[in-house]
Amino acid sequence: MGAGVSGVLAIVAIASIGLTACSLQRTEANEWGCTFGKGPFDSKALKGQYAAGSSGVRTNDTFVAGPADVRFYIIDEDPATADFGGRPIIVPARGSSSAGVGVVQVSVETQVRFVFNERFCAWYIDHGKRSEPLRFDGDPADGGGWAQFLNASMNQKLIEAARPVVAPEDYVSLYVNARIGEGDSAGLAYDVLASELSTNLSRELTKDLGGEYFCGPSYQFDGSIDGELANGCPPLEVTIKRIAPVDQTLISKLEQIVSNEEQQKIIASDKELELETIEAERQKELARIAANQETLIAQQQQRQAVETAQAEADLAIEQALAAVLEQQQQNAEIEAVSSTAFCRELAAVGVDCALLAAAENGNYPRIITSGDTSTSLLIDGGTGGG
Repeated sequence: MGAGVSGVLAIVAIASIGLTACSLQRTEANEWGCTFGKGPFDSKALKGQYAAGSSGVRTNDTFVAGPADVRFYIIDEDPATADFGGRPIIVPARGSSSAGVGVVQVSVETQVRFVFNERFCAWYIDHGKRSEPLRFDGDPADGGGWAQFLNASMNQKLIEAARPVVAPEDYVSLYVNARIGEGDSAGLAYDVLASELSTNLSRELTKDLGGEYFCGPSYQFDGSIDGELANGCPPLEVTIKRIAPVDQTLISKLEQIVSNEEQQKIIASDKELELETIEAERQKELARIAANQETLIAQQQQRQAVETAQAEADLAIEQALAAVLEQQQQNAEIEAVSSTAFCRELAAVGVDCALLAAAENGNYPRIITSGDTSTSLLIDGGTGGG
């Protein structure tokens, strides 16, 4: 077999081996992907970048994946809660809430939520590769390259971001999470400072790393890995869990202050409840008095109505009696008039009305001298019958 034929066969064999060694590399729904050359005749530089959930590519290049979901960096006094090495940051605060005198070192416990943006491969090249194995989802208590990166970079940037934010505030207000600030920027200490920390941390981290590789959880991938971040890069989300003096004696004093304040709130609440009860009883008594007054008024009105009806009835009786008396007088007048007229008629026929009246009373006998029964003459014969 000639040398030319042998060379061709060797090339074919190498190509065949290369195709056989190729494997399908694709990203999961929650990770970015990068491929780097690794062949004997290939560059070690970046060759491909893949968004979360991509269909992948068949290649024998080195494949590196990184998280595209939300990451947490937890700083806490309790190692069981904190990320590996995530010890609280120590910064100075004002010493006196009344006069602003002195400085008190305070411990700030925070939680940072963030995501890798589409520039993950650039971050890996510049910062991540040197810290391998990164172990993004390993046990936080065991550490790893990713934990080392967070403690070396993010922790330090948090300290730098927190200094100018915490320094103007007094440690008492910070410990009790009092309301600080003025106007539209006023609010509870932890909320106000967390917002400022988010902005400062994002700025300091970008400056320190030489690129904007991390965004807040609301970051939206624009669909093209071109490093442009067309939908913007929200600041990392910082939550302040606790700010407390490093000096434990100060904490004891502050806890006593808080306890006293709570006790005062309880006393004030009890007093308020007592006043509310008194007011309720007063309102109940006023309602009872008002009801009694209404009853008395109704009874008085009823009595007045009865008295008015009785008075009207009495008036009607008096009016009726007056009418009867008037009628009697009228009847007497009519009778008198009739008697006078009758006497005139008697006189016309020669009969004395007075003698007739006496005779009717039995003083004079009646003598009938005519057979006409309708005519009679009265003869004065004296009193008595004889």
